[in-house]
Parts: sequence; C-alpha cells; structure tokens
Amino acid sequence: MADPVRHAEFAGSWYPGRKDALERTIEGCFLSPFGPGSLPKRGRPAGPGGSLVGIISPHAGYTYSGGVASNGYHAIAEDGIPDTVVLIAHHGGFDGIYLQDKGSWETPLGTSIVDDDVAGQVAAAAKEIRVDSRRVISLADNTFELQLPFIQYLSLDTRIVPVAAGSRTYGKIKAAAGELAEGLVPFFVEGAAKKVAFVASTDLTHYGSLHFGFAPAHGKPAKEQNAWVRDNDSRVLRMVEALDQQDTGDILSEALDHHNLCCPGAITLALEAMKQLKAKCGFAGLHTRLLKQATSFDVEPRGEGSAFSAVGYASMVITRA
Repeated sequence: MADPVRHAEFAGSWYPGRKDALERTIEGCFLSPFGPGSLPKRGRPAGPGGSLVGIISPHAGYTYSGGVASNGYHAIAEDGIPDTVVLIAHHGGFDGIYLQDKGSWETPLGTSIVDDDVAGQVAAAAKEIRVDSRRVISLADNTFELQLPFIQYLSLDTRIVPVAAGSRTYGKIKAAAGELAEGLVPFFVEGAAKKVAFVASTDLTHYGSLHFGFAPAHGKPAKEQNAWVRDNDSRVLRMVEALDQQDTGDILSEALDHHNLCCPGAITLALEAMKQLKAKCGFAGLHTRLLKQATSFDVEPRGEGSAFSAVGYASMVITRA
C-alpha cells in the first residue's frame, strides 16, 4: 500500500491557493505590524546546533493570525532551520494521541515528507502514543495545515513528524510526553546527527456570544471585551512563560477551566515533552519568551455589543540554556 498523502484542504480559503500568491502573503505576514518586521533566512537546514527547542504558533487564516505566527518562524530561522519539525496539533474531541511515521503533506508551495527516522525513534518508545499514519491524516485539520506553508517557506528540505494530540486526560498526556521525549533524546544531545524542533499549534480564547457561545464580558464596549480576551489569554501565557517551574498539569487545568487554549492537549503534550527532554538531556534550563500577542479584533476590529467576537493568538519560543 502506498504511503499516505495529505492534500491541502484550506488552500484558496484560509490562505492563497497559488504558490506565488502564497509566498507573497507569507512575506507580508513577516513584514506586517504584527510580524517581526523583516524576512527570515531561507535555504537548506542548518544541521545540529542552536538553542531553540520549539515554538507555539497560532493557526487561524493568515489574514488574522499570520503576522503573529511569523514571529515564531523568524525565530526558528535565526536559530538555524531544522532538519525536522515535530508538529503537535489538533483541537481534540478524541481521547488519543497518534503519530504519523510515513507519508507526506502537500501545499501550493510543495511537499513536506515525514521523517521516518525521527518518527521511528518515537515509535520504538510508543505505548500510549499510537502509530497510525492514516489516522493522523484523517484527523488533520487547520491546526496542522496552517503551519505547513510557513515551514515550507523556510525550507522544503525540512521534514515533519505530525502528532495528533486529542486527549485532554493529563495522565495519558504525561505518559505520551515521556515516550515522545525518549524517542527524541538522540536529536537533542550533543553530537546529534540532525536538528529537530517542536512546533505546537494553538489559538487562544475564542470569544463571542454569537460565534462561540462564550462571552463573560458580554454587553461591554468592544474595546473592553477585547481587553478581557487579552487578559484571559495572558493568564495562561504567563504560566507557559514560567515553564521551567510550572507543572504542565496546571496549564492544562487552566486551559480547560478558562477556555484560553483551543488545543489544550496538544500544547500540554509539547510542553511536557520539552520538560522531560530537559531532564533526560541535562539542559540547564528552559526559557520561554512571548514574541507577540494579539487578537483578531486587534488585526481587524469587528462587532459591537452582542455581535462582538475575537480570537486570541500568541507566538512563543522555548529555548534551552
């Protein structure tokens, strides 16, 4: 049976469907008021080295979250384009964690091939994680696909390892994080053969009585409701910034209680795997930095009163000491 291929489903709607237009849009994200203000380095992967462990990146349509997302990819490029990205994503709705160990993903920019070497190392340690490439592709949503053009813009030579993390059960997430870290140790120790980085995909608060049925500041002027969204987002972002001392179970609880991570299982899995890698590899520490925070209302104000809605976005980078 042929290896599975995930064809682009959001091209032409959430981002441009033609290669030239998509490249221009991505470059516009980097140069936008919400981006870093300059284009990143592009080319072949840099090979082992650097201090970046991973980024947290939003996944809305590029008109809304593309500028914020570009900050994380600029940081990746500055540290050195990785050979492989472990892409952890999914809104949830299923109590499982699945690994893709073969196949490819297509966008208008080209094809990203699954790194069967890195995926194979994780698969060898997997018990809670289930190895099922076709299942990952069947579950794939915008949380995965919106990251791919940014990765491909930096380098089409960068391979990927997609992980669909739907579980919101902390025991399962922590066990899976241990397996993920165990498999990735060879790529984070001194003398590693290739450079690997995490990309963890999530948006933040989804606010609005009409669109999302969640509006604790309902009835206030739009700017005050938007400020409430930013404050709600900031609470969980501060916890992630304190990752080195923070229990990831508390981050998951915060997200579930206050609806400020739309992919709580995926983010918790990624952060816990980074913490377990720190212990296994002997990193002196993990440092999390917020690169950019905004809401869709900041980008394009819309709605007053009961019609107000906004989605929060953040780009964060996690490095090792």
